[in-house]
Amino acid sequence: MIAGVVFLSACGGESTASEPVRSATIALTRWRTGVGDSVRVTVTGTTAGGAASNATASIVVEPARVAVLRNGWLVARDTGAALVTATLGTLVVRTTFGVVPPSAFPLELRQGVGPELPPAVAAQLPAVVARWREVIVGAEPTARVAPDEWPASERCGFRSATAVQTDGAILAVVVDRLDGRGRGIAAAVPCRTRTRADRPGVATSAGLVVLDSADLRDFLALRDSVRFEILLHEVGHALGFGVFWDDDVVRFTPPLVQSLPTPSYAGPRALAVWNRMTTTGTRPLRMQSTFAHWDEATVGDELMSPLTESRAEPFSALSVQAMADLGYVVASGGLDPWRPPLDGIVSTSVRPHVARSGGDAVLHDFILPPGWRTERVAIPAR
Repeated sequence: MIAGVVFLSACGGESTASEPVRSATIALTRWRTGVGDSVRVTVTGTTAGGAASNATASIVVEPARVAVLRNGWLVARDTGAALVTATLGTLVVRTTFGVVPPSAFPLELRQGVGPELPPAVAAQLPAVVARWREVIVGAEPTARVAPDEWPASERCGFRSATAVQTDGAILAVVVDRLDGRGRGIAAAVPCRTRTRADRPGVATSAGLVVLDSADLRDFLALRDSVRFEILLHEVGHALGFGVFWDDDVVRFTPPLVQSLPTPSYAGPRALAVWNRMTTTGTRPLRMQSTFAHWDEATVGDELMSPLTESRAEPFSALSVQAMADLGYVVASGGLDPWRPPLDGIVSTSVRPHVARSGGDAVLHDFILPPGWRTERVAIPAR
């Protein structure tokens, strides 16, 4: 049993120490993580008058084998479930926290060339990394990432960096001009890739995530959970979702996508998930016409659909197994519950949180390195 003290966060007006705490909640930046990763703990309380409490909470984490509390962070030590208990005088609140096996897929999101990332964005990058590492656990073979050795026009947003070997991916995150205000809020693309000689497969070694400077104020005004899902979505594109399905990158036999009679997905692992979930017989797993996303009307509010929704977007087995179709090694657990809309009809309760175009955005004046593409490219946009 590990105990600690966490200051309650403000959630209302001023309060005095003599006011009793009426209610409290425990918030974790994520409710599940991998062994070795950390999750921030925040306890929020209100007084009987509805003001923010300035009391402190005593936090207990059990069992210590699974997780420990260090400086307001839950540090995952072993697989299993941990009970997090916060005590404020006579008031006790509890929540649970899950730890999954560690990932063998190194993934790094780093500040790229340009303005410093806003603190709200930088603070979410570790959680984005941890979430992807829960579902992708490997990618072969090892690759060399050497931004210092690349021509200046091909550095993919990276600041000066020495060459490193990686079994995963290193992604630069930048704020730059995309397509103007009110369209794509962000975009992402792989820059360096690696393939296998013994079987079809492709993985990102280095990539780029771009937040549109014209939409940055709107992006920062979004709820933390929505901003997190957009970043999670863009990392998916940087790792190859909706990009590597093009035969110009690597030839899969049979192809992962088909144009006729309608744009649809044909990769065996994701398609098997789809066929198990559909209740009206086998029907196409439709895609956006550019093949960058799932079709919104077909999958509804799934993470890799083109529109950001006001409610949670599940990171489902559908998208995870699409990454497996590319050649990534994926976990069997750690997925969000999700079901496709009945007969492909999206509920009328689904509303885009941000009105953005569902098409592609062009990252102006960006040239991909030789060996992948050497011309201005269309980038899957949110």
